[in-house]
Amino acid sequence: SRLYLLVLITTLPFILYTGYSHYLNIQIQKNSELARLSEIAQVTAIQHKQITEGARQLLIAIASTTTQTSRSPKDCSTFLATLLSSYVRYENFGIIDEHGHVRCSANPSNSSNNPPSQKLITDTLINQSFTLGAYYQIKPSGAIINFAYPLSRSEIVYASLSLDWVSSFVNDLNNTSD
Repeated sequence: SRLYLLVLITTLPFILYTGYSHYLNIQIQKNSELARLSEIAQVTAIQHKQITEGARQLLIAIASTTTQTSRSPKDCSTFLATLLSSYVRYENFGIIDEHGHVRCSANPSNSSNNPPSQKLITDTLINQSFTLGAYYQIKPSGAIINFAYPLSRSEIVYASLSLDWVSSFVNDLNNTSD
């Protein structure tokens, strides 16, 4: 029994040191991951602000242009489809009235999949300013967020942005830090 006690007394400090070192390594790794996550969140927030500002400017430009081309829904849809081909992050552009009826759309077959919510339409028309909608998931396109800008007192122009860029952006950030 004395021998067991001697072995225990001599090995106990090593066992405690090993356990404590392992605990410290886990804490250091955890703090490193939290710092990296915070950095990704900050960079993503900055990117989101830039995208939101870009969407605002794009919708203002579309609103001023579509008032001149909106006499014909076909011409309007053609114009918006041309724009959509240049802005690959977007799923759709369209003009919708206060009741949710799509007047023209860049992608008419997709316009019923991701229209702005009634709340977004109402908020945009009441405030008569650029409005950011809530994000939602649609199938099969994935996550979408809608932006809107008033075209008149009863119509808005909207843009449906795919949020696929977020995962690509985070992957790119992870690849550059490795």
